[in-house]
Amino acid sequence: MTHRGRLAAPRHYPVSRKETSYVHDMEGSRSPERAIPVSIVLRDMLEYADTESEAKEIVQNNGVLRNGQPLSSIKQGVAVLDVITLSGEDTGFRALRRGDRFELAETEDTRRVAKITGKRDTGEGYSYALHTGENHFSKDDFETDTTLVFSQESLDQSVELKEGTEVVAVDGGHAGKTGELQEIHSNGRTPNEAEVSTEDEDFTTHLENLVATGGVDL
Repeated sequence: MTHRGRLAAPRHYPVSRKETSYVHDMEGSRSPERAIPVSIVLRDMLEYADTESEAKEIVQNNGVLRNGQPLSSIKQGVAVLDVITLSGEDTGFRALRRGDRFELAETEDTRRVAKITGKRDTGEGYSYALHTGENHFSKDDFETDTTLVFSQESLDQSVELKEGTEVVAVDGGHAGKTGELQEIHSNGRTPNEAEVSTEDEDFTTHLENLVATGGVDL
């Protein structure tokens, strides 16, 4: 297992830099730049485990579900908008990014929200790359940037990223803020910019930083 000192851990990891223990690298579909290991979720964020060994025991007993599926290793990651639930618990925790740090928000709405970032026609349907790093196959034809909303593994609905849609920023300086997508600007050379209106302020960000919420409680 590859470890690194806490001072060398990615900036978005919600760990104390003053402590001397280590964090390990991730494995699986989640990107290290956009996710955190489940060991940190259990030990540093939820405080369900005091040590890495205790976190490992919880996971090995199928005690942690990511979007309804049990995790098998503490090195697996939790990405923005993933939902973590503990075995036997009714409520879950949705991973959100607030600025440059990860947070977990307790929620009873455990539907999964994932944005399509890539698309491939297989001849028998479409293989979609999702912002979490996962892939989803469907015979339905969706546009890139569309949000897919799942209950467990069942697709509930799709929501296009367009003006008038409720969105959440998952990256950039406004990460964690939700509001209504007011206007999209494009000059054909740089990434599209979007204007978003919230209850407290209006802000502009790259369209790629936004995910349609699909009515899911964030």
